[in-house]
Amino acid sequence: AKAGTQLFATRYRLRRVDGAYVWMLARGVPVLGPDGSVREWVGTCIDIQAQVLGEERAGFLARASELFASSLDASATLASLANLSVSALADWCIVDMLHPDGHFERVQVVAADPSHAPLAASVQRLTPVPRERPVYPPAVALATGRSTLVPEVTDAVMQSVAQDAEHLETMRRVGIHSLLTVPLMARGHIVGALTFLLTTSGRRYDDEDLRFAQELANV
Repeated sequence: AKAGTQLFATRYRLRRVDGAYVWMLARGVPVLGPDGSVREWVGTCIDIQAQVLGEERAGFLARASELFASSLDASATLASLANLSVSALADWCIVDMLHPDGHFERVQVVAADPSHAPLAASVQRLTPVPRERPVYPPAVALATGRSTLVPEVTDAVMQSVAQDAEHLETMRRVGIHSLLTVPLMARGHIVGALTFLLTTSGRRYDDEDLRFAQELANV
């Protein structure tokens, strides 16, 4: 831009005080000196996080739609969706499926960090809490069709939903900071639940994330 005395424009990320990263757009109009070279730029820095997030999520929904349209194997499709989710929406993704006889099965647990694979396997082996337990987010989704958003998961929250000491210890090892669970719907019926966890990404789920997750679960 300096060599060509042109408009300067670039996108980059900034880390906020709370640890979250946001996309910024910097633009500058060159001010030329008497010799025609750039003396300075006068410009702006604009927070474009919402725009970038919207673009990313539109692409994510398109890929999710392709997954659902390309396979009749529900388990394989949900496994692919879980893997896709940890690249766009979560640090961890958990998939629970509801069976016709009323019990539900944990079919997929994926962590974004490959080194957490053994811990993910432990989470998947845990016996899910019965649907009748009203405080456990997947149980709430499967029994009532309601979503659960917990922006800040404290140890007290984990204690309130843990089914036993092993469950509590596993949640602590995962290090959940924020949680989002939505019911999976098919033809108006609840068929499962998607749970998204944030652990190390430096942000917390909010109402916009909830709306997006609900849209995803109804793809």
